[in-house]
Order: sequence, then C-alpha cells, then structure tokens
Amino acid sequence: MDSKPVWILLVLGASAASRASSQVRERGIDSPAEGWDLATFLNNYVQLQGFNSVHFLRDSNVSTSVPWEQWWSFGYRHFLRAQKEAYVALSSLADVSQVVDRQLQPSGESHSENVIVIFARLFTDSDFQILSAVLNEKRFQSLHWLFLCLAPCWPRLGYVGFPLDNMAVVAEVSSLRPGAEVAFWDVYQPAPHLPQRASVVRRWPLRDLLCPDCPGNATSAAGLPGREEEGDGGGGVALGFPREPWARRTNLTGLVVRCTALPGAPHTYLQDNPDGGVKISGIYGELWDALRDILNFTQRCTRPPDGGWGALRNGSWTGMIGELVKGEADVAVAPLDKTYIRSLVVDYPHPLSLEGYVLVIKRPQGSSSTWNSYLREFQPSSWLVLCAVLAALTVVLTFLGRLSPDETAMSAGDAVLVTIAALCQLGTDAVFSSISSRILFITLYLTCVLVYMFYTSFLISALTVNKVSLPFRDLQGMFEKKTHTFGFHGGGSLEDYFRTSSIQVNKNIWTEMVLPNPHSLQQARNGLQQVLEGRHAFMTNKVFFLSKYFHCGFYILPGDYFLVAKTWPMRRGSPLFPVFNHHMIAMAESGLVVKSSRRWMPRGASCESSSVDAIGLATVMTAFLLLGSAAALASGLVLLERLSFNKGP
Repeated sequence: MDSKPVWILLVLGASAASRASSQVRERGIDSPAEGWDLATFLNNYVQLQGFNSVHFLRDSNVSTSVPWEQWWSFGYRHFLRAQKEAYVALSSLADVSQVVDRQLQPSGESHSENVIVIFARLFTDSDFQILSAVLNEKRFQSLHWLFLCLAPCWPRLGYVGFPLDNMAVVAEVSSLRPGAEVAFWDVYQPAPHLPQRASVVRRWPLRDLLCPDCPGNATSAAGLPGREEEGDGGGGVALGFPREPWARRTNLTGLVVRCTALPGAPHTYLQDNPDGGVKISGIYGELWDALRDILNFTQRCTRPPDGGWGALRNGSWTGMIGELVKGEADVAVAPLDKTYIRSLVVDYPHPLSLEGYVLVIKRPQGSSSTWNSYLREFQPSSWLVLCAVLAALTVVLTFLGRLSPDETAMSAGDAVLVTIAALCQLGTDAVFSSISSRILFITLYLTCVLVYMFYTSFLISALTVNKVSLPFRDLQGMFEKKTHTFGFHGGGSLEDYFRTSSIQVNKNIWTEMVLPNPHSLQQARNGLQQVLEGRHAFMTNKVFFLSKYFHCGFYILPGDYFLVAKTWPMRRGSPLFPVFNHHMIAMAESGLVVKSSRRWMPRGASCESSSVDAIGLATVMTAFLLLGSAAALASGLVLLERLSFNKGP
C-alpha cells in the first residue's frame, strides 16, 4: 500500500465576473494566454510537496465569461490532463464531506500517512465567505490547504478564522501575469478572542516554481542540498518549508493553558500558590517551563478536586483524566501511564519516558538456613558423592595395607583417622612403603585438599554475608503462598490493569486479594507504611518509589511489571495537541528530556554494608551445638569407661 499523502484541490469561485474584486481586474489579464502557467505551477507543487494522490474539486457555478476565469478553467483542466505521476480525481464540491469522512474513519487497511490537502482560489468576496464557513467546521481544520490569493490578501484574510490546528498555507501571488512573485504565508489564531498570527514562511519568484529543476533556481535539487526526495514523507523541504506547520506555530500570544497536576517524584513536585494554583518543578516542571517559553503561553495549573490520577468508575472518569474529559483542563502535567482505555477519551502526545512497576515487601531479616550453615556449602548430591568417594578411598587404603607385601597391616580405624587428618589438612605418622599405597595416599590427600578449599572458601562467604531468604519472588508466588496481603495506589492505571487484565494470575489477584480487602487500594504513603508493619506487599512505580520512599527497611522484588510509556495526556480534540506534540518531540530529540532526567532521577542506593559484619550467634550455633554434643558424649563415655574399670576382675 502506497503511503503517499492525498491531495484534494478545491476550487471555490464566483459565478459571474461582476463578483470579481477590484484587485483581480487591476492585476488580471486580458486573455488566458497572458497568464502564467497554472497547470505547471500545480504540477510542480504536488511533486515538491511529495503528494501522489490529487482530488480536484471544482465549483459547478464557475463562469468562463471573463479572461481570468477562462485562464483559471484552462489551467486546472490542463493540469488534470497533464498529470501522470499522481492519481487525480475530478469531483464536485458536495463530495468533499464524503472524502473527509472516508479519511477520518478507521479502516482495515494500513496507512502510514494519509493526508488530505485542499487547493482553493481566493479571488472574490464569495470565495472568502465560503472559506470562512469551511474553516469553521471542525473536521476540515486538520486538512492540508493551499489557498491561491491575489495580492493584497489582507485585510480580507484577517476576517477569516484560522484555528490553531489548521493545516493551511496561503500562496499570495503578486499578479496573474508572468514574472509574478509568490509568498507562502502561515496563518493561525491561538483562540477566537486572540489576534490572528500571519508570517511569510518563504517567498519565491514564480519562474522558479514553474521550472524547479532549471539550473540556478532556488527550488532546484542542485541549488537546494536539503531537498527531500519524493516519497520520504517530509514534503515541502524543496520549497523551503515543511509540509506540517507545527514548527512555525511558536507564538500563542499569551493563551491561557489550563493544566491539572499531581505530585509524582521525580517528575512533578508541586508548590501551592496563594491563588489556589500550583507551581510545578521536577523533570516535567522543567520541560513544561521550556515549552511555555517556546510557545509563549500562560498557565493556570491546579490539583484535581478528588486527588486522583484517573480511573474509570461506574462509567465516569476520576482524577486528572476526569478533568480533561469534562473540559476543565487542557493538559495533565503528570507522569500518567499511556493506556488503551484512557486513549479512548484523551489524546496522548509523544512519550517522555518508559517506566514500570515493582513489588515492594519488608526486608527479610537474616537467613532461614541457621541449622544448615555448615552443610549448605555443597548440594545434597555433592555431599553424597563426596562421602562415597572418601569411603571408597578409605576401604581401598585398608585393603592395600593388608594385601601389599611391603606394607604393615592397617586397621579400619586407623584408615579412617588418616582420611580425617587429610580432610583437616593434618599429617599422619603412618608409613607407606609400596608405590601403590603412596599413589593412593596422594590421591586421597589431594582430594581432601580440593574439598577443604571449596568448603572453606564458601563457608567464609556464607558466614560473613547475610543472605536474604525471600518469601516469594513474583506475583504468581505471592498469590500461591498467600502469606502477604497485597495493594497499590487506587484511582490510577494499576486499577485498570488488574481489573481488565487477560492474564489469569492478575485476574485472580484482583478478585481474591484486592476486592475483598478494603485496604488494598490506598495512597502510596499508607500502603508502604503497612508494608513496614507486617506481611503486606505493595506495588508502585519504581522511579517514584526510589525518589521518595525508599530506605533499607524495604526490599524490591526482582522484575518490573506493566512497562508503559508516560506522557502528558491532553483534552481530546484540543487544537493545542498537534503543536504540543511537535515541540515535545523536538525536546526529546534535542536531549532536553534526558538532561532534565539526569538532574532529577534518584541515584542508585545500596543497602549493603561497607564493612564486614560480626558473625552472630545464630550463624555459628549449629557448630557449637555439634561440638557441645560431642563433648557431652565424650563425658558420658568416660563415665561408662570408669564404671567398667571399677567392675573389672
């Protein structure tokens, strides 16, 4: 599917020469042959702007009784016949609404870019009246327009309302005769009560536009290194201005932009003002101030009355999203998640960050392996193999002492003591004379050396490092064990995630752990306090938690959940949206977002001690119990030996 934009040429005109303006008569022509080549102008404009589909819509009441009307009719008809590279359709003015509806309605086809552009002639008073009526229709404001106007276009254009989000370019030509100059104007009005803004974005001699590839012309590829090729989607660079007008809309003339905000460190910190508003600082505060300086608007920021972020409850939106839906605010300057259900009622500009949520529990104290501190150095299977190898070597050592003619017979007890001495890295007074016995002893000793090194190195680490034993590692484990209660900040995106999730464990947690517990949905401060007081797990935004609440009493379980883009949602259909979106993209591409994030993001904190902790009694209790038991056993045996000696013959 071709991704080139669609171009609609709309001709709006008077039905008789008596309605022509004085400017047309004074600067017009006596015959069509005297006028400049309108068809070539239109054809080159289409190519330079990168359009490949043209809908040419003309007024059926256009009269051809005067030379300039004849020139106009001849020009666009010649354009239709000569156009070969772009798709061209000739339709009536009544079909415009249907074309617009087809473009605005979603379809099953994939369109990377589908832009409607309307070309209109502004020669008569009737043309300006129709123009004003068309621009007042909301659905036409987002269409690309090119208005061909005979100078001077003002003050009549000053009475036409050009909304902030209009896609219009006014091509003001000095004359209909050859040698004329064309000036491309960008016109917009930030709000109905504010003055109109108009500026020349580029001025070209008409001969350059009629022959863009002629050597030396300003629009030629050789004369303009930055020219983009047809099909790149940029459009208009060869004419000296981009097809999209948002980069040119940088003066909102003090327009009051209403914003709603909540504190969400490190993105937003709020300071209350005496007038009831708030001042925003933090990452988003710096970006908001930068955007305000670029666009020259004033702000009025307040907290949402219910203090919520925005959740759908009983068919109504709460919090900041509710303020946008009700039209009480234009933009929410807060780290709000971009979710599908929210995108149905608000517009999301370019994402500013990508963040996730974490599960926080109380930091476990110590390790659950007190009774196996001296056994966990090896896995059970390793212990089994090790004991089997040492036992086999001990048995073989005993038999070699008895079978070898050069050796003194060694009892099983002495062989066991030799093995134990080798394990403890001690010597022995046993003498091995034969080669076979020596090889076996060396094998036994080296085996014990390796076991000793592995065991002691791990034992030292295990005794000095306090290993944390987690009750569970993720949501699935939490739900299965049910040793902890669970909660998160209600009235936000997490509530929508769990309530509408298609993942079974999330659905089970919502129905069995959240809904039955009235204290599950609460503010972060209260939820995290509940974590410190008992067996409670709390899910929260990771960056927010590290910035405001983290200390070593908490433990963040591994893994991030619900990784989602964050940005400033805007009132749906707001004329501010395309302008804000463009400049937010520009701020991201310039590195301003990264620079501000580095300044405000929390530094990584570690709860590991910089010094070696003293070994506690619980860690070495197993060894002392075993040694004490051995001492008690020895004491008991000596008593038995004494009694046996006294009863001797």
